[in-house]
Amino acid sequence: MHLLGADQSFTVPVPGTTKEITVTATDKNGVTETTHYKVLDASGPLATVSGTSVAASSAVGLKIAKIRYVAKGVARTKRLRMIVTVKDSRGYLVRQAKITIRSKAAGRLTRRAQTKASNKIGQAAFVVRVKPRTLGKRLVMVTVATTPTAKAAKTTSVRLAKAPQSTRH
Repeated sequence: MHLLGADQSFTVPVPGTTKEITVTATDKNGVTETTHYKVLDASGPLATVSGTSVAASSAVGLKIAKIRYVAKGVARTKRLRMIVTVKDSRGYLVRQAKITIRSKAAGRLTRRAQTKASNKIGQAAFVVRVKPRTLGKRLVMVTVATTPTAKAAKTTSVRLAKAPQSTRH
């Protein structure tokens, strides 16, 4: 009972090699219930709706599988969405990979470079602010993804819509 906290919870440290935890509780009447819990490996494969994902530390190789641009309303908002998906050489999605994006040409974006970690489905979404003079032109982006053991780079481009013409007479 000395392990119980004020909210009736408790914490017990376990070794990192533990595969299963068994909890046995006994009430005042002597009724006992035992429950077994499997310990999930944080770096091991994880089933997601988009496929199996592995931690960056467990990835075998690395590749930028897909880069998707969402250019809807870019002329009006000066914002372009970019979604980057990373996989390893086995085809597993990679979570916690460091993804950096930047423009190949200087002066096209309002910020220099952006960095994010991929989520559990191996994706990182960026909102890129473009300068008005970039509208109507092709924007070339350089994407670099890294894990502790691998690095991948990809250059892609997207044609941006022209800025709306003012209707002054």
